[in-house]
Amino acid sequence: MLLLDAHVHVYPFHDAGKLLSGAVGRLAGFAPPGANLGIVLVERDGQDVFGQWAAGNLPDGWSSVTLDRCAIRLDTERGERLHVVAGRQIACAERLEILGIGTRVPVPDGATCEEAIAAIAEDGGLPALSWGVGKWMFRRAGIVRRLLDRHEPEALALCDTSLRPSFWPRPAAMCAGSRPVLCGSDPLPRPGEERQAGRYACEVPLDLPAAEPSKMLISALRHGGLVPCGSRNSAVEFLSRH
Repeated sequence: MLLLDAHVHVYPFHDAGKLLSGAVGRLAGFAPPGANLGIVLVERDGQDVFGQWAAGNLPDGWSSVTLDRCAIRLDTERGERLHVVAGRQIACAERLEILGIGTRVPVPDGATCEEAIAAIAEDGGLPALSWGVGKWMFRRAGIVRRLLDRHEPEALALCDTSLRPSFWPRPAAMCAGSRPVLCGSDPLPRPGEERQAGRYACEVPLDLPAAEPSKMLISALRHGGLVPCGSRNSAVEFLSRH
């Protein structure tokens, strides 16, 4: 079993050490015994924190082991362990966000959703359409429906985030059952948001293999069976984070 926060950002003003230790602690809080813990680092245009961590440029007390092109394992002497999978976030021309899971392909902001999906898939990653406040409503609701109609469930996942408040109904697209729904914390670009990492995640039925873990993770995500765990925003948190 893998507990995976599929939507993590690290910004320059975040305390990366607190983010990593906090993510381990929160994920471990609802992980079954023996489960692996992981995050997907969905980086924005111009960022390469994953590359820095893979090269050993880490917060004090952490070390890294490269597992494959898009996966590393971080460890501390205290026994903390966290798998980190490379990913991208593209702010698309349609004002929707496409995530790339298990990819380092540099897709610039402003690309269309279809361009982003194609580039991620060509690099071997899994594209995912991320939920956002107001982004699946009104005119953009039609764009979301067309994207889901054009792409088979295994070719385009969805990603729920902790920013969707607990009182907000689950979008219909996430209730269909056939399309994988990933879950993630989605820390915002402001100081202190690193404490959100690991609060919302999904159980993935996967024992991480020694070889090509990012490839095997993508295969497992495509097959679904993901169980959400953790917590989304309360009403007070929703107001304070927006």
